[in-house]
Amino acid sequence: MSSYYYLISSLPQLEFGQYQKIPDYEGTLFFVTEMLNEEDEKEFRKILYPSDVKNLINFIAEKKGLPIPYPYVLKPGFFKSSQISDLWQGKLNPPYFMSELIDENRGRIQEIDLTGFEKRLLDNFYRWVFEGGNSYLRSWFKFDLTLKNTIAVSNSRKYKLDFKDPLLADLIGQTNGVGDLADFTIRDELNISHHDNNPAILEKILDKIRWNYIDLISPFSYFDEKAVFAWFLKFQILHRWIGDWSNDRSKEVINSLSTEILKEFQLPEQFKV
Repeated sequence: MSSYYYLISSLPQLEFGQYQKIPDYEGTLFFVTEMLNEEDEKEFRKILYPSDVKNLINFIAEKKGLPIPYPYVLKPGFFKSSQISDLWQGKLNPPYFMSELIDENRGRIQEIDLTGFEKRLLDNFYRWVFEGGNSYLRSWFKFDLTLKNTIAVSNSRKYKLDFKDPLLADLIGQTNGVGDLADFTIRDELNISHHDNNPAILEKILDKIRWNYIDLISPFSYFDEKAVFAWFLKFQILHRWIGDWSNDRSKEVINSLSTEILKEFQLPEQFKV
């Protein structure tokens, strides 16, 4: 087990729903990856690859003359945004879960169905993550995928959309068409919150659940690789909502996150770490 005492000690403490300054995303990503050993850095990349998937989908959409579906992506992922074109053209080696799909579709970009292509990418990614590697990240991605599937199915019901195929339901379980969250007993709370709130508010509630789950699966990880992974996952959550506070941005963004949005929401007991 690796020890990252200096790295963890150098990172600021993160609090959900608290006004605080956080460092810029790209500089922090560089600092963290430079401090990890080779094995842990390869595992850490899995946290970054979902951003690469979104950036790749944005790249394909632009080439097809379509509006980009993900205007707000944590950048960079493992690859910089400027490298996505080289990745597609074969000038850079894509990660394992992307390589075959890119090779198959490189010469037919105008024919690509974005939704189907993204689903295949994510299917490949999650299957690859679940096959092995770091147990902490397997637990995290299984939970996060289950959460996303539950909301996707709930969205289909709320807005009368045709959605009958949760991603990787065969691997993570399925109950009555909804990703199985029985182990976490939060499905009822999600349904209630989903019924009453708009998508933006719901996403903030989901991030609060994610935050508490990160704590739940790393209670005694202080200076090992799990502590690094946990810190960066939380850092990503904060950056999605408040971005770079280095220029003393207004308190209003984080206040709306903590005070107005979450004041009525009660988390299940097992998430109150």
